[in-house]
Amino acid sequence: MSESMKRWLAVVRIVTGALFINNALPKLAAPYLLHFHQEVAAWAKDNPFPWFKAFLQQVILPHSQTAALSIGVAEFLVGVCLLAGFLSGLAALIGTVHGVAMMLATSHLTHAPAPGISHVLDANNVFAVLVLILLFAGRAGRTWGFGAKLGGSRSILW
Repeated sequence: MSESMKRWLAVVRIVTGALFINNALPKLAAPYLLHFHQEVAAWAKDNPFPWFKAFLQQVILPHSQTAALSIGVAEFLVGVCLLAGFLSGLAALIGTVHGVAMMLATSHLTHAPAPGISHVLDANNVFAVLVLILLFAGRAGRTWGFGAKLGGSRSILW
């Protein structure tokens, strides 16, 4: 990969990290934490994936306060890691799992862009997951990040 491409990938990593932090901060506030159970109930109602609906109803909903706080903290830590280029590969993987889970949870809440196109293909979620996969595959923490200084060239997690 050329040096200029590595720099552009680092810019994408930094912007993505800042966006994750910006998205996480409201989730650490009381209103989100107090009303998260209502959001999970809406996600579970009529969810087209039976196994995910069961997961939401049996695991997340009974522990909605803990789940809400965990989601906010995880998004914040993913953002910080991406912003700093520290464990950016791991952060990108965690962000990818989070993005896929959000697509599964909310796929039935939006209208499909056209008949026959799955609701899971929401452009924002798909774009975010693809960017995170790109950051992981490109080892984005190795340019302008702590991963370059601490991890050397061996670990895929940097």
